[in-house]
Amino acid sequence: NDPEGTNQLLGVSVSHGLPGLDKDIKNVLEMTAHESAKFKFETLAEAQGTGAKVEAALEKNARAAGTTGTFFFYYTGHGSPGSIYLQDGELRIEKIKAAMQKGRAGLGPMARLVFMLDSCYSGSNIDPLNLGLLPGTQAFNQLWVDDVVQKLTPNSWEEGSDYWKEIFVLMSSRANETSLAGENGSVFTVALKKAWDESIAGRLTMKDFVAKTKQYTQGHHPVEKFEPADLANEKMVD
Repeated sequence: NDPEGTNQLLGVSVSHGLPGLDKDIKNVLEMTAHESAKFKFETLAEAQGTGAKVEAALEKNARAAGTTGTFFFYYTGHGSPGSIYLQDGELRIEKIKAAMQKGRAGLGPMARLVFMLDSCYSGSNIDPLNLGLLPGTQAFNQLWVDDVVQKLTPNSWEEGSDYWKEIFVLMSSRANETSLAGENGSVFTVALKKAWDESIAGRLTMKDFVAKTKQYTQGHHPVEKFEPADLANEKMVD
C-alpha cells in the first residue's frame, strides 16, 4: 500500500523427495515481483533450509520490513501437525512465530504479515500461531475459519498487534488433510498463481481472486474469511 514501504519475502523449500518445489518458489517470486508490490526476496532451498538458517532469516526479514512494509513468509515442502519439516528436522510453529517477534522487538508493528504454508496438515499450524486460543482443530468448516479470523485480528489478539497490524494467513491443507505436489508444483500454489495471473490481468477483486483459487484447487477444500468484510471487494491492483 505504501510506495515507500519495504516488502520482504522469505521463500523456503525443502523437498525430501517431493517434486516441483522449485516451481512453487518460481511462482511465488513471479507474483511478488509485480510492480504494485516490489518485494525484496531471499530463498532457502534444500541444504540451506535448516532450522537455524530459517529462524535467522525469519528474524532478519521481519526486522527489515520496517513499519510500513510487508513480510511474506512462504514455505513449500513436507509438514506434520504443528510444524514444517526442514533439512535437519521439524520446525515448530511456535519457533517460527518467536523468530518473527524477535525481529520486530522494539520496532513497532509492521504493516502486514503474509504467512503461507503449502504442506501436509498446514491448517494445524493456525491454532499454535494463535496462542492456543482456539478450542481445537477438529472442525474444519466455515465456522472454524470465522473463529480463526476473529482471534487473529489485532483488536482481539493483542500480542499480534505489537508485531503486525494486519495478517493474511494462507494454508494449503486443512489440519487433517495432506498436500498434493507434482512435477509442475504443489496444487495450492499452482492454483493460486493461475488465479493471481487472471485476476491481475482482469483487474479483478479479492473476492474474484479467492473464487478462482478455489475453482482451480483440485484435491483440497479451501474456505475463506475476509475481515473486514469489504476487503473482498477491493481490487487486486489499482
